[in-house]
Amino acid sequence: KFTCVDYAFCDYVKDDKLVFYKWQKIDDADSESFKYIDWKGAFDKNAIYRWSFRYPWVDKLIRIQWDYWKDIKNVYFKWKLIPEADAKSIKNVWYEYIADNVSVFHKDKKVEWCDPKTFKFLDGHYIKDASHVFYNDVIVKDADIPSFESRWDGVYAVDKTHVYKSWEIIPNSDPKMCPHSYMCRQRYP
Repeated sequence: KFTCVDYAFCDYVKDDKLVFYKWQKIDDADSESFKYIDWKGAFDKNAIYRWSFRYPWVDKLIRIQWDYWKDIKNVYFKWKLIPEADAKSIKNVWYEYIADNVSVFHKDKKVEWCDPKTFKFLDGHYIKDASHVFYNDVIVKDADIPSFESRWDGVYAVDKTHVYKSWEIIPNSDPKMCPHSYMCRQRYP
């Protein structure tokens, strides 16, 4: 007798001996300890699983936020190991960002040159520290850090002299003409 493990779509099913993902047997999965995490994966006492792919066991898996997980030694984004991240000091910052005592991460990439002690999430994809502004993990060149502000949609931003779309300066733009993202999109599509 098979039972649904994920309850939503029955992608994961098991009986008392075997576990399947979309009716494909997951080799070496432990049926007794097999648990569904979310639509992106499951785990048992021996491994974690993303769909039917088996990853080495992680010890005491803890969700940091949405796609970030950690165990005692490692940090993962969508089950991909982030080797530079320190599991002991890692913390959630905002949606796609986490930070430890030494680094800030966007998804599975270290944001080079970003200082976690002065790091601040602005909006959407923009972050800054005491020395730089970033769009995801790319430095926004020539940004005036004190006056830099993200617009609501996280695609447009302004400082005292420029309007930015993502990490690029929009040529011949005027920040006064871009009080919110709707005006930015209208004026600088």
